[in-house]
Amino acid sequence: LRQTYGVMQDSLLYLIGSVLKWRKQIIRITILVGIVTAITSLLFLSNYYQSTTIFLAASPKLAQPGYIFGRTSTELEIYGDDFDVDRIITISQSSEVINYLIEKFDLYKHYEIDRDAKRASYKVRLRFSKLYEVKKNKNEAIELSVEDKDPAMAAAIANAARQKIDEIGQRLIKDSHFRLIETYEDNLADFDRKIRSLSDSLGKRQRQYGIYNPESQSETYSQLIAKAESKLAGEQAKLSMYQSMNRAPDDSIRNVRVQMASLEQQLALLNKRLSLFNEGMSDVQVMKDELTELAEKRSTTIFLFNQLQSAFESGISSLHLVESGEIPLIKSRPKRSLIVIGAVFLAVAFMIVLAIVVENYKSIDWQSVIDRK
Repeated sequence: LRQTYGVMQDSLLYLIGSVLKWRKQIIRITILVGIVTAITSLLFLSNYYQSTTIFLAASPKLAQPGYIFGRTSTELEIYGDDFDVDRIITISQSSEVINYLIEKFDLYKHYEIDRDAKRASYKVRLRFSKLYEVKKNKNEAIELSVEDKDPAMAAAIANAARQKIDEIGQRLIKDSHFRLIETYEDNLADFDRKIRSLSDSLGKRQRQYGIYNPESQSETYSQLIAKAESKLAGEQAKLSMYQSMNRAPDDSIRNVRVQMASLEQQLALLNKRLSLFNEGMSDVQVMKDELTELAEKRSTTIFLFNQLQSAFESGISSLHLVESGEIPLIKSRPKRSLIVIGAVFLAVAFMIVLAIVVENYKSIDWQSVIDRK
């Protein structure tokens, strides 16, 4: 053990000695690297400024008519769930958003990329993707960050991106509303067709059976029949009285008979009409009930349709803004001090390794090594 410790101690002392021999070179090279790195980073590395806007995903249920008009008993959900957050992040990374920002801020010109070059679209998207970041933070909020050499441009792009994301999010919700509106419109058109057809059939059936006002007609027929029967009974009593008389006037008996015949015809006609009325009454009533039911359903559909249209036209945001992107005052990169420190550290490490290698190389008797071979 003592022998091993002695060997290690000698090796360590040898390494330290090698480094100390090179201390002047190490110091010079380190200072030179630090100065060159500082000057290079100052001259060739541009300052970038980052602007960040923070927002939360809104629940799509906020745009539903039931929530807007208070027709639901379920608890109101203001903020979206993980699925809604992922949906917003997916929208933010979509080609529609990125292409919109590239065109709106003319990033070809801003990044000095020739728009007519063969791979221009690829280059501008690649450049922008390195400066554009969307992520979910620890508080479940979405952070959208944009870096640019121009602080005002960074803030403008970040806010424009958020607004475009909100626009697309609203459009996706409204697309589902629009499809539902089309369904309601088809249902209303179907109701109108059925109501017209049923109204035509009802009119024909009413004319066929002479039914126009069932309640009053039924009462009227009953009254007319009772009145006709009463008159006929009266005439029959008259006839019986005349026949019981020894010298009844022939004209009076003839008149009574004529009156009775007229009343009998009138009564037969009323009974016929009442029978026809009763025969068609059930069909007419069924049609009226069905027509009333259709009208009620149509009215309910119109009510829901109007609410859906109001919800469609309302500008309910798909996200909740927490913080707008502000013009940054402090650069986000480069961290020149860290770059210089890193370069100096690497230079020191490289020079120490170089010193050890060179000193070991000098200590080897290369002639004896060659002679052994």
